[in-house]
Amino acid sequence: MAKNYDVNGNLISYYAWRNSTYGIEFMIKADQLNSFQENIEYYTSAANLIYLNGPPSRAMIALMNENYLDGLLSMWDEALRSPSYYVYAANILVMTSTNLKPNNITFTHVTKGISSPNYLITSHSYSQYKNLIQQKHGGSWQTVATTPQGPIQILEVGGIKYNARPVASNPYYKLTIDYFRGGKKLGEFRFNN
Repeated sequence: MAKNYDVNGNLISYYAWRNSTYGIEFMIKADQLNSFQENIEYYTSAANLIYLNGPPSRAMIALMNENYLDGLLSMWDEALRSPSYYVYAANILVMTSTNLKPNNITFTHVTKGISSPNYLITSHSYSQYKNLIQQKHGGSWQTVATTPQGPIQILEVGGIKYNARPVASNPYYKLTIDYFRGGKKLGEFRFNN
């Protein structure tokens, strides 16, 4: 345990730690030392929970000390210095522009008593959507059959399966990608190009 003084030499708090490699684990106000010593097991349990994700950042320490302004500003500063923030921001910008293009459910398809939505994709072509699916899951399309209109291909990763086929019962939207998860069909993506 170490004492912390202000510029006038007044005792303002104590710093405490169990292991010097953790750094400062506890910050105790000067008038709260007795309470801390009486309830050390509660404070230790709380510190263990906080340290599950590694040592707390400056922002977390400020927030725990009820210094909300400094804590929030520090969080923002940490976010701007983190490369993951920029990856996240770029992903949001790309995904928002991709997802907000005009796609809509045109009708519900019923097969053997099971209904699945049919999505008419107008923002991407059939081949572009196949490429997006392949990039997202990192797999590759496997050709399982060939028709005069083109190959029937499957991409399967984990419990997710896509079936891309250039033939369908709908005469206007023959290009179709079926989407399955856990062996259950969740929908069909229809294309007119």
